[in-house]
Amino acid sequence: MLRILLMLVLVSHGAVAATTKLDIQVKPGDTLSGILETVGVGASDAAAITQELSNIYNPSNLKVGQEISIFVRHDTGDHEKLVFDSLVVELPSRREVRVSAIAPGLYIAKAMDRLLTSRTVKIQGRISRSLFADAQSAGMPISIITQLIKLFSYDVDFQRDIHPNNQFEVLFEEYLDEFGKSDSVGQVVYAKLILKDKTLKIYRHRLPDGDVAYYDEQGQTIKKSLLRTPVDGARISSGYGKRRHPILGYTRMHKGIDFAAPSGTPIYAAGDGKISYIGKKGSYGYYIRIDHSNGYSTAYAHLRRFARKLKRGSSVKQGQIIGYVGTTGRSTGPHLHYETLRWGNHINPLSIDTIPGRRLRGVKLAMFDEYRLAVEKIIGSAPTYAKVYSTKP
Repeated sequence: MLRILLMLVLVSHGAVAATTKLDIQVKPGDTLSGILETVGVGASDAAAITQELSNIYNPSNLKVGQEISIFVRHDTGDHEKLVFDSLVVELPSRREVRVSAIAPGLYIAKAMDRLLTSRTVKIQGRISRSLFADAQSAGMPISIITQLIKLFSYDVDFQRDIHPNNQFEVLFEEYLDEFGKSDSVGQVVYAKLILKDKTLKIYRHRLPDGDVAYYDEQGQTIKKSLLRTPVDGARISSGYGKRRHPILGYTRMHKGIDFAAPSGTPIYAAGDGKISYIGKKGSYGYYIRIDHSNGYSTAYAHLRRFARKLKRGSSVKQGQIIGYVGTTGRSTGPHLHYETLRWGNHINPLSIDTIPGRRLRGVKLAMFDEYRLAVEKIIGSAPTYAKVYSTKP
């Protein structure tokens, strides 16, 4: 399907002329030559354009759903006829390949950085169902919601702390292409959660040495020793302690917490550490155990599968995806069974008092306070966007 957007742009011949930008989504069975012929490019020219593109990018690598931009202009001698002007294919890491017509039947391809401009976007809302669902309804991109949940996971139990009428406010980066179209989103700059009994604010701040971290209002990093919730948007389906086992039928000690979540939901390492066990482990099914500092370990069971390239002895970072929710082993449905141990003894994950991160002092704290006040001014003046984003994650 073609989505046509009329624009005035500079054409390669040096004159200003009306061009038409055709945004074309690749469908199953499409070839680049076929797409070009569909928009009116002759077969020989389509073959020449495809050949020129292949000097930099293999057209067979185009994927179903990928978007190609084709620019055409009206023939000066026949305004009914459209003439090919250029073709743009986006590459990873904000690069693109552009094939331009420099003379009739002659084309040149060039790889370049995409021209993107940034702006700050503010989205706010009130929670009636869940932070994830209501933030998405307010128009927040999925990648920003995911960042938001990870950032607040140090201090918020999303099962017990979130209630109806809680509020959220987020400031984040958005990148626009040369035509003002939303291309992608960046990082959360600022976020606020107004809960029943407290208000939490976080700020993304870069120190003079280049280190970037998130801080609270007092200049203390929000990062703690262990995440309270190692899976996004999940509800606690079974707590720590004695319970009647749903399969075995008798009462036994439940040594962890069960988080109910759809199969395939990412699972994050609760803290920095090394994997001491990864593989099948009896009734646990697919299982990972990570050893952290100060004698702490965390365990994750019933996984559907592990993240790639992980093995025993692998170092992992807090928040790194280590696997995906499943129902392997002795399980009645997809969920994560999460355990916390201290010196090999099981303890209630919710009983752990996480260790606060570092706190800025002196000149660094003064610089942060100046930055925080500047962000507060931006929050007060930034327009609130309430739209459904179609940006890349």
